[in-house]
Amino acid sequence: ALEYYNKSLDIRINKLGNDHTDVAQSYFNIGLLYKNQSKYKEALECFNNAYRIRKDKLGDDHQWTKGDLKQIQRCKNRLGM
Repeated sequence: ALEYYNKSLDIRINKLGNDHTDVAQSYFNIGLLYKNQSKYKEALECFNNAYRIRKDKLGDDHQWTKGDLKQIQRCKNRLGM
């Protein structure tokens, strides 16, 4: 699955640019995959990337931005941060 998520991410970046919300969704999906594999450091990086894009494009109050923050906090908790 990771291979195809990364291909999707590359396609979206090439077609839509680095800061499109669809790119954020790809980062989020990859983050979930890593989180489910207990790879919290990698997941945290992906969730942070998704959050950065969504905060800029959608704002702090959007449900997707809030969802990113929840996943970020869950990863930080698992990492003891």
